[in-house]
Amino acid sequence: MASDISLTAGMRSNLLSLQSTVALLDRTQERLATGKKVNTALDDPGAYFKAKALNDRSGDIGLLKDNMGQAIQTVQAADRGIKAITSLVQQVKAIAEQAKMALEADSSADVTSYTAQITELYKQIDNIAGTSGYQGVNLINDATNTFTVKFEGAGSLDIDGVDLTSGSTGLNFTTAPALLADFDAIIDEINGVPGTSDGA
Repeated sequence: MASDISLTAGMRSNLLSLQSTVALLDRTQERLATGKKVNTALDDPGAYFKAKALNDRSGDIGLLKDNMGQAIQTVQAADRGIKAITSLVQQVKAIAEQAKMALEADSSADVTSYTAQITELYKQIDNIAGTSGYQGVNLINDATNTFTVKFEGAGSLDIDGVDLTSGSTGLNFTTAPALLADFDAIIDEINGVPGTSDGA
């Protein structure tokens, strides 16, 4: 059974005022919860779509920042590997110099020991070159590797890999124990590698 409720003009005015107050409270609570003054296109269409475009742009910039961070980590991993390999190569040179002196003194036992030390250093060089990558990208163990960093609106940067393994640099022996010519070749090879020459 339906019944009609009659409202006076004052009651209707009060009801509309209450509904408006509730709507304002809801909007205020939403703003407090989200921290945004404009949450929907109904609040302010111009401001809403401008903010949405800026938020989308911010997301794109964040993605580019992540990509740049990955690129930096990759290059830093290669840099750490290069520094470690450089140190080992300098050790190889020092041992090769000692081996030359041992050969001149006709000390075959010392030469055999120096040869073994250099061979071990070569293994360490190869190990460092093989593990100086970041997320599957290694810039110092294969010259065919290329790492590309893309910049929105500014093209891209290609970073070519290099092969710093012992075999690629010519640091190897032809005989064991090594002959004087082998140690001379090692020293000459090292002096020709940028960053390892001492001016000799």
